[in-house]
Amino acid sequence: MAEFKPYGTDKELDKLVDSEDYEVRMAVVGQGYGLDKLVNDEDYHVRYEVAKQGYGLDKLVDDEHYWVRLAVANQGYGLDELINDESANVRMEVAKQSYELDKLVNDKHWLVREAVAEQGYSLDKLVNDEESAVRYVVAKQGYGLDKLVDDENVVVRCAVKEYLKENKYKNVDEWKKDNPDKTYYKDDKSKGEER
Repeated sequence: MAEFKPYGTDKELDKLVDSEDYEVRMAVVGQGYGLDKLVNDEDYHVRYEVAKQGYGLDKLVDDEHYWVRLAVANQGYGLDELINDESANVRMEVAKQSYELDKLVNDKHWLVREAVAEQGYSLDKLVNDEESAVRYVVAKQGYGLDKLVDDENVVVRCAVKEYLKENKYKNVDEWKKDNPDKTYYKDDKSKGEER
């Protein structure tokens, strides 16, 4: 069986590190070559690829471009800093790492709260989120279906029906019997009348 060899020899890759074409430099990064130089590349696409390799994260955590910082967060690095990033996309990636969800559940941007819901965290709060995309994820998680079945947004209501169908429930009442811990009205009658 033939041994896999990366594209080019070290000598060839040395030349390609300095290519004017950023896509070529990205390919060099893909070979794991020249990372010590390309971590400082002028093009954020290249620095993004370097971060995806897990190299130079201590430097790239402060990169000017949010894509690069997003790749750093994806590596699970610098989350204590990136949780306060100006970019909602970066904070969303922090949530996907299940880092400090108790803080991110209150984030001002719905993309971040949606990522929190995807982690199954604080669904009892997010079932009431102002953004329908967040409530949609809550429904997909199978929480609060007794409330979300009457949601103002048709997509959320469809998610409830889809969940019931996929899990072989005839209706919400049948689901409630099997999932008392996931019902919205289970503890606090002041939230609404139980159906």
